[in-house]
Amino acid sequence: MAFLDSLDIANRALFHLGATRISSPTENSKNNTTMSFLYDKLRRAELRRNVWRFATRRAVMRSMTSTTMSVVPSQWSITQTYLPGSLVSDANGYVWISKVAENLGQLPGQSVGWDEFFGTLTADIYAQVSNYTAWSSGTTYVTGQQISYNGAAYQSLQSANTNNIPSAASSAWWFPISVVGPSGYYAGEIVYMPISGANNNSVPGGFVAFLSLVNGNTTVPSVPAAWVATTQYGQDASVSYSGGQWRSLIAFNQNNIPATAPAAWVAATSYASGNTVTGADGFIYSSAVNSNLGNNPETDGGTNWTPTGAVAAWSQSVPLFPSDTSWLPLYATLQPTTFIYPVGSGPSTETETRNVFPLPNGFLREAPQDPKRGSVSFLGAPSGLPYYDWELENNFLVSRDPGPIVLRFVADTVNVQGFDDMFCEGLAARMGLEACEDITQSDAKMQICTQAYSKFMGEARTVNAIETGSTEPPEDDYITCRA
Repeated sequence: MAFLDSLDIANRALFHLGATRISSPTENSKNNTTMSFLYDKLRRAELRRNVWRFATRRAVMRSMTSTTMSVVPSQWSITQTYLPGSLVSDANGYVWISKVAENLGQLPGQSVGWDEFFGTLTADIYAQVSNYTAWSSGTTYVTGQQISYNGAAYQSLQSANTNNIPSAASSAWWFPISVVGPSGYYAGEIVYMPISGANNNSVPGGFVAFLSLVNGNTTVPSVPAAWVATTQYGQDASVSYSGGQWRSLIAFNQNNIPATAPAAWVAATSYASGNTVTGADGFIYSSAVNSNLGNNPETDGGTNWTPTGAVAAWSQSVPLFPSDTSWLPLYATLQPTTFIYPVGSGPSTETETRNVFPLPNGFLREAPQDPKRGSVSFLGAPSGLPYYDWELENNFLVSRDPGPIVLRFVADTVNVQGFDDMFCEGLAARMGLEACEDITQSDAKMQICTQAYSKFMGEARTVNAIETGSTEPPEDDYITCRA
């Protein structure tokens, strides 16, 4: 059986020491106390020591501006139902992203419903990608629409916005925005938009954060796409239809007209002929008789209930913020970013001065950005590996690159089932080495753990679990001159 959790790794370390293994994470024993003290510290150190392939990630970073805000995920709750893409933090401060629909009661880090989130936890005001339409005094604008006026771009804060001249940020009708490149937003990027209306009271500052679910995303986050019969919608997808917003209840939702489904069938309720209910299978049934009591429509066989063939496919019961299907509204707190460090760098997106990029969540070390470049050189000359002016300072990357920057890095992964087996073996040997004096006071056992650590880490490099791919060698001046 593969390594399943941190207890497996701790017991492998105790096996090296010939010590009694731990039966439960809550066990009151010296061995458990020692291993619990060592585990996270050594896990992070060993992850940072090498470029492990299982811990290598990519994230998109955009330079910080005067409108950049920090995203604070909500604390995970066992009673909250989470949508795909929802961000939460656990008791240890690690950030997780929901992978499944109707995610209820699944503990992050201990279920398949969550994955670790290694994107940046900053957001900037959403900026339209396509060319802006010039503002017109005779046009009525709705919330989220964006226009240009006197060389600047603005987004409407309210609906029924007619003949209100776009102006400064203090305007009740318009909010100034910037412009992003033609490639649009990447999956995993977070933006925020001003939101007005009934839901505004529950949003700190009147802004809602949106997470991009696709690459090349050029749609406006807060404008739901109109329902289309030929489009297949996934569970929890949001559309607009007949003046309302609808949420898909099923995974493969196509050609089902948005409508309020009947209430779920209840065994204790007596139904009259013609009453409709929704069965546990998601289909709608019509009562064929009066005094229809205790007859399950799914197993009735058509005696008391008539299957309509219609699916309970849509609902308006969950209050969602308006959103396009390629964006997910995040119920996270947005906090203003006080820009202090690095002094003299940015914040502005330009090539003349250095720009500041916040590092991704869980960043441990930079990984080779293009490890396969430079694998073949001509007579000792460099073979085209690009060089960057990136500088890592504090928790920022500083560069003259205006961005966006796609950074390849080693992340602080905690999901043991995603670890490489060689990493688990090496970490267990390291834990045994560090715990040897405390648990056994045996020089022989310490020597065994030292040898095991060297063996497993060496084998990890041999099988390339630790990235040892090609990188560009330094130029050999002697060979280059002779060539």
